[in-house]
Amino acid sequence: MAKKKTDDKLVINQIVIRSPQRKTSDVGEWRNAMQSADSGRMKRLYDLFDDLLIDGLLADAVDKRKDAIANAELTFQNANGEDVPEITDLIDTLEFEEMLRLLMDVRFWGRTGIEFNFSDGKLSVYEIPKKHINLYNQTILINDTDEVGISYEGDDNILVIGKKRDYGLFLKSAPFVIWKRGGFGDYAQWLEIFGMPQRVGKYSSYDPESRRLLEEALEKSGSAPWVVIPKESEVETTNNTGSGSSGAAYDDFRRACNEEMLITILGQTLTTVQGEKGARSLGEVHKEVEEGKNKADMRFIQRILNQMIVPVLEKRGFPVKDGKFIFPEAAESLEVSEIVELSNIIEIPASYLHDKYSIPMPKKGEIIARRQNTQATIVPSQKEPAQTEPKQEQDDPPKKRKLFSRFFAYAPTKERGDQRNFATRLIDSITGKLTLSDKYIIDLEKLLQEALDEVYNNGKRGKKQPIVSKPLFEISNKALQQGINSVFSKMEFGKKNEEFINEFRHNTAVFAAFKNHRQTEEIVNLLYDEDGNLRSFREFKKLALQVSKDYNINWLQTEYNTAVRAARSAVNYRKALETKHLYPNLEYIESTASHQREEHLEYVGTILPIEHPWWDFYMPPSDWNCACSVRPTDKDVTAVPPSDLVNPVFKNNPGKTAEPFNLKEHPYIKDVCPYFDTCKRRLYGSRLKFDLSDKENPPIIPECKTCELARAYSENLIRINENRKKYEALGEEWEKIYFNDENGGYLAIHKKRLAFSEINKQEREKFKKEKAIAQVLSRHGFTVEMLYEPPRIPSPDALVNQILSDFKKTKGHNNIARYILEDVNKKGINTFYVEFENETQEVYNELLKLLKKEIKVFFYFTGREDAIYQNF
Repeated sequence: MAKKKTDDKLVINQIVIRSPQRKTSDVGEWRNAMQSADSGRMKRLYDLFDDLLIDGLLADAVDKRKDAIANAELTFQNANGEDVPEITDLIDTLEFEEMLRLLMDVRFWGRTGIEFNFSDGKLSVYEIPKKHINLYNQTILINDTDEVGISYEGDDNILVIGKKRDYGLFLKSAPFVIWKRGGFGDYAQWLEIFGMPQRVGKYSSYDPESRRLLEEALEKSGSAPWVVIPKESEVETTNNTGSGSSGAAYDDFRRACNEEMLITILGQTLTTVQGEKGARSLGEVHKEVEEGKNKADMRFIQRILNQMIVPVLEKRGFPVKDGKFIFPEAAESLEVSEIVELSNIIEIPASYLHDKYSIPMPKKGEIIARRQNTQATIVPSQKEPAQTEPKQEQDDPPKKRKLFSRFFAYAPTKERGDQRNFATRLIDSITGKLTLSDKYIIDLEKLLQEALDEVYNNGKRGKKQPIVSKPLFEISNKALQQGINSVFSKMEFGKKNEEFINEFRHNTAVFAAFKNHRQTEEIVNLLYDEDGNLRSFREFKKLALQVSKDYNINWLQTEYNTAVRAARSAVNYRKALETKHLYPNLEYIESTASHQREEHLEYVGTILPIEHPWWDFYMPPSDWNCACSVRPTDKDVTAVPPSDLVNPVFKNNPGKTAEPFNLKEHPYIKDVCPYFDTCKRRLYGSRLKFDLSDKENPPIIPECKTCELARAYSENLIRINENRKKYEALGEEWEKIYFNDENGGYLAIHKKRLAFSEINKQEREKFKKEKAIAQVLSRHGFTVEMLYEPPRIPSPDALVNQILSDFKKTKGHNNIARYILEDVNKKGINTFYVEFENETQEVYNELLKLLKKEIKVFFYFTGREDAIYQNF
């Protein structure tokens, strides 16, 4: 194994890094920098490139090509074509991804340099600044102005790639960035001159004093341009009637520069910006051009990895001999029909098909979907209630369904037993999202990644795992709440039944919390292998995705559809109670599904009084995806059916219990908490106020965290509803700006305050700062009412959460405590909201001073508005 390099010997630690020279550049500067680079002095040109990369469009185009490599599936196979676990784990590291991105830099800069370090037994990569690489004498320059430096020839810790006088794609794109930047400057000047209306003041040439007074008045009345002339004079303005008179020429010029940049970097434009002829067919052509460049990049990176990186790894003892890196995407994608035909010629591993189409491997005893077995159904897990589909007829299904069934088993995830639209499934698999039956979309990939990161990091650090992963809870709860809200949102029902609806929502959240308590538990159990060793994240995620597919795709689809039907049943039942003087009975109606459950047919035609106890147990839905229903009637009552064929989970009347299912009988909940049926702490309404230490309740157990999560959701729901009422109740003197449906925060501004903000430039700037702070607060759930501040009278800026408060914005700590103390004395308030531009120790010292005087300060930092802190 090669000798390890210590940190003090790393070349990167000997380089003197200086910030690039940033200055106004023109095309002449670009040419001079290029001539300097031709002589071997790279500093001037690469400083120019560094400065031009501030352009957002150019940076985004570069990132698109780098992302295509970083996001591509990359594998390492030994001489036998098998994966090597050690290299698979290496590929799944941040350092390896950083190396891939640095290797791509050679496309844009013309050269790239990487220094490797294996001193801790792991791969570390460091970027060698491009302007410090001298390709002519093969040295790394200590200072960017040096002629010679440390030789890298023969140093297997350093990889330098590039050609002399090759300055990459940035050289070609630089003129367009420079012209665009200059064009924007001209456009800004045009707007300053012509964008605002000019004011003309006229004075008598016989009264010089009136001229002085007129100039003084115009100077103090805002920033718009003005001119003062004698009344006897004439001023004529000649308009440019061309396209430049409206500024359109500048926009056309900007677009042209952008397009040239995109063509240089990506080879096309339509995958980044919308053109005037943004036809889908044209967009697909442009996408093909971009994908062609991506494939060329993959081949380029693949060759570098195999020719230059593999030898480096082999010297460090990694098992890479005779193996090679491969981008599988470089292979031509096969259609299902092509795979079927190939299977008659060559042997195709079943594992390949299962991975390619994300189909789980069948478990022992499961029915297998094959051509000769088109009626197969998935056997539910023992941990999940049997979500049976209605029985299928023995007739052959339609041709399309028959073809589909060759490759996919029927799953009980769609209303009336139909499979989800194949196009929808395909889109979901590409985007990482989940589309439910009413087109509601969940960002499944994002939330699942958050959950897996949390669990895995806790496992690595030996931290306690959560009882319920909040991201997993959010996946189920958001979906189910969306479904029942689509039913309860009908105005005529919602206003009269608000308390019932909130209780139904709370019980649905309890269901989602217990469901994901189970899912979290299963995922945590996957962290370690049979020998008790922590799995790699890649292996852990692969196993966890199989668990997630059951909970968050197969079962969630069914739970969503059934919860929607339970909500409809609740609405119908409560409406029937209102009209029972006209229609005193309910009749059990036959399912509208094409394939009906035989056991439910026994209940069809049953007519019983609305409040008969039979309905407490047999109110539809009577099973998963059940499409049975009831209707009010004045027909004669029939006998009570003798059969008891309903799943215990569905022995429930949603209109009475406000539960989508019989929660205590559901496998997610049953036997998890022994006190579930009697514990008041999990219940809704005024009972939410029960303290967790309430002695009247059962003892606290770890599973109480599950109900706490649901209760937090319900309390937030109460707060949102209360704040919405306050927001809507604001009078006509208020301008309603924003309401946050996620947390109940809102922003309203008194109309007098809006009017006063326009009187001069100083007030405009002050109002702009205060409004920006108010917007941040409202996004975080604060209720903000910006108040009118009478001139020359010290007044609070706003009512925040119904408390008089003041807003401040400052670059640092200087005098912040003094200013706040002055406002405390003048305005009689002790709550302040402050935006600091810089975070320093002195800022916290000032906040501590205010805390000692019992002054409350909420604060955040510019650019980090996602977190609000407090000094108390």
